[in-house]
Amino acid sequence: MYCHYPRVNTRKDNKKQMVMKKLLIALVIGLIGYACSEEKVGVYSLERDYIYFQYESSRLGTTMNVADSVYLYYNSSSVSVNSSRQRDTFFFRVKVAGMARSVDRKINIEPYSFLTNGREEAIAGVNYVAFDDPEMEKCCVVPADSVSVNIPIIVTYNPAIAGSYKGFMLAFKLVDSDDFEIMATNPNLSANPARTHAFVQFTQSN
Repeated sequence: MYCHYPRVNTRKDNKKQMVMKKLLIALVIGLIGYACSEEKVGVYSLERDYIYFQYESSRLGTTMNVADSVYLYYNSSSVSVNSSRQRDTFFFRVKVAGMARSVDRKINIEPYSFLTNGREEAIAGVNYVAFDDPEMEKCCVVPADSVSVNIPIIVTYNPAIAGSYKGFMLAFKLVDSDDFEIMATNPNLSANPARTHAFVQFTQSN
């Protein structure tokens, strides 16, 4: 007794296999193309560069309270102006959380209202060189191939109050620019080293 098996259509099966292979190749290419397409980068992606103030814990204003609950970096050395010294400068260090680049990158800084110890709020163009002044703008730059820079805060003598003694405060903060975003703030210092706000205290005498 012989067993009869149906004849296999080899040509038809080969054609079907070729179609399946082509579909599989097209699917793989499509997935690769999708994976390589531009998409929004996550908040903490290393492809983006962030900036923050770098300072020692001894300069941390842990008892200060501001609306957005951030840690404050403040100057601890004496800054003052008078009729014989009409400008004084304090440097704040800004660091980049990210990669060095081959071009200069712009840092944006803005003043904000914050007073303590009975001091007066410093006025741009009167008590300090404004952050949008050309003199300051050229200083608010991370140089090419660098990941840090010292930003000068330039306080100035006001002749309108000559002969009097007054204390001033200039509060300022880092803000987003075309080149940088600020690090996310977090009241838990050990969990997030972000620092975005700072202030300078200075005096004018005679």
